[in-house]
Amino acid sequence: MSAEGYVVLWDFHSCELLTAHLPLIDELRASASFFYFESSNRCEAHAEIFTKAGVI
Repeated sequence: MSAEGYVVLWDFHSCELLTAHLPLIDELRASASFFYFESSNRCEAHAEIFTKAGVI
């Protein structure tokens, strides 16, 4: 939450259209997700993507 200044919103990939119209958001960035309902049986592959994204 930002009271003032430049606002960056980290959102799920391919969901930019849900928040692109909001006037308070200056930049949208896709985030890497790594949780069971997103990864399921692909946990290792998603963990690799997660680490390459610089999240860990």
